[in-house]
Amino acid sequence: MTNLINNAVAHAANASLITVRIVNADDQVLISVSDDGDGMPEAQRKELFTRFSSGRPLQDGTGLGLVITRQIVQMHGGDVFVDSTPGRGTTMLFSLPERAPGMALPRVAAAS
Repeated sequence: MTNLINNAVAHAANASLITVRIVNADDQVLISVSDDGDGMPEAQRKELFTRFSSGRPLQDGTGLGLVITRQIVQMHGGDVFVDSTPGRGTTMLFSLPERAPGMALPRVAAAS
């Protein structure tokens, strides 16, 4: 989540609002980071999860942040998505299972 917030701050220079939402949906938790910045064209969105592609030429960064973020989230059973409209902003969203796979619910002892 920190990486997505930092990216919103760094890449949405014209944004006046960055919003973080956490929603419980079915058996998943959805976390989104949205900005009202410049947004991205489709070609740039396609490169976001490519190693060594920082999204914008001649800017700081190695182009590994979103690749690593996606790998960590996927290792926990979720995924990372992007929705962006040029001139309207970007939303980065990731999902995580509410419980780890195979995790049993705690047993509650019956009252006597």
